[in-house]
Amino acid sequence: MKKLVVLFVLGLAGFASGVFGQAVDRAADKSVEDKITWEARAKSYAKLLEGQRYLIAIRRSDSELTKSVSENLARDAFTEATRLNPQLAEGYTALGELILYSPKPNLDEVVALFEKAVSIDRNNFGAQKYLGRLFVVRSELYGGPLAKVFTDKAIGAWTEVGRIDPRNAEAWAFLSVLYRFKNNKDARIDAMRKWLASANSDDSEFFARYSKTSRGLSPENAAVPLGEALLDNNQRQEALSVLSRAVADNPEDLQGIDLLGRALEGADEKELPPQIEALRQAVYAYPENLSLIQMLAETLARTGDVDSAAKVIKSGSEKLSGKQAAGLMMALGDIYSDHDRFDSAMFSYRDALRLRGITAGKAVGDEDRGFALLVISRMLQLLQLSNRVPDADKLIDDSRGLFSNDDFVLDKERISLMRSTGRRTEALNLVKALRIKAPGDYSLLRREAEILTDLGRVEEGVALISDLIDNKPADSPRSMKYDDFVNRLFIAGLFVEAGRSDDALANAEKAFALANGEQSKQLAKLKIISAQIVGGNLGDAEQNLKDLLKQTPNNPMALNDLGYVYLQKGTNFEEAARFIERAVDIDPRNPEYLENLGLAYFKLGDLEKAEKTLRKAIRIDVGSAEAHETLGDVLAKKGQKSEARVYWSKAKNFVTSKLAVQRLSKKLQE
Repeated sequence: MKKLVVLFVLGLAGFASGVFGQAVDRAADKSVEDKITWEARAKSYAKLLEGQRYLIAIRRSDSELTKSVSENLARDAFTEATRLNPQLAEGYTALGELILYSPKPNLDEVVALFEKAVSIDRNNFGAQKYLGRLFVVRSELYGGPLAKVFTDKAIGAWTEVGRIDPRNAEAWAFLSVLYRFKNNKDARIDAMRKWLASANSDDSEFFARYSKTSRGLSPENAAVPLGEALLDNNQRQEALSVLSRAVADNPEDLQGIDLLGRALEGADEKELPPQIEALRQAVYAYPENLSLIQMLAETLARTGDVDSAAKVIKSGSEKLSGKQAAGLMMALGDIYSDHDRFDSAMFSYRDALRLRGITAGKAVGDEDRGFALLVISRMLQLLQLSNRVPDADKLIDDSRGLFSNDDFVLDKERISLMRSTGRRTEALNLVKALRIKAPGDYSLLRREAEILTDLGRVEEGVALISDLIDNKPADSPRSMKYDDFVNRLFIAGLFVEAGRSDDALANAEKAFALANGEQSKQLAKLKIISAQIVGGNLGDAEQNLKDLLKQTPNNPMALNDLGYVYLQKGTNFEEAARFIERAVDIDPRNPEYLENLGLAYFKLGDLEKAEKTLRKAIRIDVGSAEAHETLGDVLAKKGQKSEARVYWSKAKNFVTSKLAVQRLSKKLQE
C-alpha cells in the first residue's frame, strides 16, 4: 500500500465507487438516530470491526490480488456499517481513510466523508487529523497564492485535533506554520509554546513535506522557531530563555546560536547571568565552536567581568587553529575596546595579526587581505578614541608593506581619518590625487562629493554625481556608477547633509520615480522623509513614516526616523525611545540609531543610560558630531563640565554648518 503523503496530490481523477452517495443519502438527523435499534447498532459495529480486519490483511499481504480483494471487502463492510447505523462516525472515517489510500482517490469525496464523521462526533480524532492534512494540501502554502478558505479550514481542523489531544505535536506544529502565513503573531507563538510542550512524535513525513522544513515534529524542534517568533514580537526575555536552553541542548544549531546572539544584544544586564551558565554548558559540549566562545565572552563582559571574558577567549584560542584563534583575539580586542582598556585592546589586535601570520613588510594574500584591513581599521578607530591621532597616521604608514602599490585601501583609511579629525582640506587633496591614479573608482568619486559637501561646497559635489546622469556614455555598462536611481538618491543625501531641503526633496522624488521594486521605493521614500525633516515639515514626515511602517513594521530606518521626529517635535519622548529601541534591537551596532537613542534617554532624564548608549555610538563612529555633542550635554548635566568640554570641542571639529559651530562655541564658553 502506498504511503499517505504520496496520495495527497490535488487534481487526481475521482474514485467511481458511488459509496459515499449511498451512505450520505441514508444519513439523517437526531430523529433517525433515535430510531436505530440496539440490534442494528451491534451489527453496525461488527461490520466496522470486520472492515478493520480486512485492512490488516491488506497491510500484511504482499499479493496485489489479495490487497485488491481485501480492499473491496473492507469497503463493503464499512458501507454496510454506515447503512445499519448512519450515525456511526467511525464508519465514515474508516471509509474515508480507505478511499484516501486507494490508487486514485477523489479528495472531494474523502473530505465530505471526514466532515460527515466530525459532524456526528466532533471528538473523532482521525477524521479531524485527516481533514487538517487535506486542507493543508489545498491551502497552497508554498505552491501559489494562499487559498484563504482552505487555510482557515486547516486551522479549524488542527485546532480541534489540539483540543482533543493537547499534546499532539503535529497539530501545534501545523498551526504555527498556518498562523505565520496568516501573520497572526500571538496565535503562532501560542501554538509553538504548545508544540514545545507536546509529546514526541515519529510521524513527521507529512509535516516535513508540506511545511517545507528540515525540522521534524520532535518538541525540541519548536524551540528555535519559537525563539525567533518571540524576538520578532519583541518578547525578548522569553526568547532569551527559550534560545539559551535550545543552544545548550544543541550547540551545533547555527540558527539557534545566531538568534541567541540577537537576543543577547538587546538584553538588559540583569537578564544575562542565567544565560551565562547555559552558554558555559554549550561551550563545554562543543569547545571548538567559535561563535559560542565569542558569545560567552561578550556576555560575561557585559556583566562587567572583562577578565573572565578574556580567560574564556584565551582558553578557546589555545584549542583552535591559527585563523580561528586570530578571530577570537580580534573579538577580545573589541571587548577590551568597549570597556576602554585601550592598551589591552591594541595588544589583542596585534596578536590577532600575528596568529593569522600577518607581519609588517610582508604582503598579504587575497585570503588574508580582508582580515588585515578589518583589524587595522579597528586599531585606527581605537587610536582615535584614545586621542592618539599621530599614532594612527603612523600605523597607516607602517602597514603599507601589507598591500600592493595599486591597492588604495590604506589611502581610503587615511581619508576617513582626516575627515573624522577635522582635516577636510587634506582629505580633499588626497582623494583628488587618488582619482587621477584610479579615475574609474566610483567610491572615490562619491567620497570627493561628500568631502566637498563637508566643506560647504555642495554644488561642486552634486556636479560630480550629476555628470554621471547627464553625460552618461552611450555604451556605459550596467553598474552602480551609471545607475540614475542610485545617483539621484545620493545627490538627495548630499543636499540633506547641506540642509537644503527643497533640493533634497526634488532629487528624492526623482529617485522615487525611477525606483524599480518595493525596496527601492522605500529607500526613496525614506530620503523624501529625511528632506521633510531637514525642512521642518515634521507633520508630513510623521505621517509618511507611519504609512511606511504599516507596510514593513520592522523597518529599522523608519522606526529610527519616526523616533527622531518625535524628539524634534518635543512631544513624546517615551514613545520616541520605544521606536528607536526597536530599531536598535534590529541593528544594534548602527551608530545613528544609538546616538538618537542616547538623545532620547537624555530627554527622558535617564543620564546613565544616555551616557552608556552615546559612548557605544562613538566607539562605532568616532566622527559623529551629534553623538559627541549630546554626550557633552549629558556630562554637563551630571556636573562634569571639564569632560563635557572635551566632547563639545571634538564635536565642533566635526560639524560643518555655521549654526552648529556657533552653538558649540557658546557651550564651550559657558
